[in-house]
Order: sequence, then C-alpha cells, then structure tokens
Amino acid sequence: MRRRGRRFSAVVGGVVGLLLAVGGAAAKSVMLYDFETDVQGWENEVDPATGSSAPAELSRGRARSGTSSLAFDFHFGKGARILHCRVKEGFQKDMSDERFQGFSAWVFIPSGLPNWEIKMFVRSGPTWAWGEGKTLKGLQPGWHRVDIGRDKIQYPGMIQDLGVEIMNFFEDIETTIYIDQVETLISDVP
Repeated sequence: MRRRGRRFSAVVGGVVGLLLAVGGAAAKSVMLYDFETDVQGWENEVDPATGSSAPAELSRGRARSGTSSLAFDFHFGKGARILHCRVKEGFQKDMSDERFQGFSAWVFIPSGLPNWEIKMFVRSGPTWAWGEGKTLKGLQPGWHRVDIGRDKIQYPGMIQDLGVEIMNFFEDIETTIYIDQVETLISDVP
C-alpha cells in the first residue's frame, strides 16, 4: 500500500511540476540540472560575514527525479541561518524570449520542526539585480517545489546566476539539504 501511495504522489507531483498556469496557457518545463552525474557547477556561496560554507556533493541516497540529487551538509545555527546555493554557468543566459516564464526547482526539507523556509532567486543585469520568488514558510519534511516567475527577474536578457535559499531561523540543527530537478518554464504559446 505504501508503494502505491508514493507512486500516486510522484505522479501528481510530476504533473504539478510540468504544468503552470500562464495567462490561461500551459507552460512546459525544460530540465536544466538533473544532478545525475555531478553537481553541475552548483555551489554554496560563502557568507563573507560568517565564512560558513558547505561543499556541493552528489547524493544517490535521495532524489526527486532519476537516481541522484545535489546535497549540502549544513549547520543551521546562531552563526549561519541561510544556506545560499547557486550556479553561474550551464544555462542560457539570455532568457528574453517572450515564451520564457521562469525557473523552478525541488528542495527536500529534512525532519524537524516546521521552521523551514525556501525561495528561489535570480540575479540579473550588469548590476546583478536581485529577484526572488515567493518564500515558502513553515514547511514539513519532504520535497517542495519553489519557483521564480519572469516578472520577478529585472533583466531576463542577462541572467547572472540562479539559486535557492534554504532558511531556518529558529533551530540549531546540522542536516543535509537536497536539491533536484531544476527547470526552465516555457510557455507553449509564442
């Protein structure tokens, strides 16, 4: 019974991940990073104030899609409340095409209290203008889809980096965060 329930959840989650309402038109997702063979250039951007860092690793222990995911072992605590994961290379930098609707990713939140928050971000343009998607708050353990829409990206024609922030402002916890299935959302209608 458990196996059947997990399969149903995966099917529903996959459909949600593939479709996005865009002004009455559907959007399809195009895989950017699947983390099947390596970390594909992703890193933890070190916080200059605290010097906290976590190397990117490939994990075969947990995956949203396929057999592997990106993993960061990180200590959330008084000195470091935010894990800032990003990539600067490996995707099309000019997303000015009208069909571009945004980016999405899946993040696995570990066991613990529902003190977790996640959001997706993009820095764009010559000044690396910050843009962020909706912050998901009070998350329970499991996979969660985050996204950032085109309307939140100041210069879609010049993407500098793309990433995810995972935050825990209340607990002192050392854990592993997993990221998988990073995608571009493209409208079916030109």
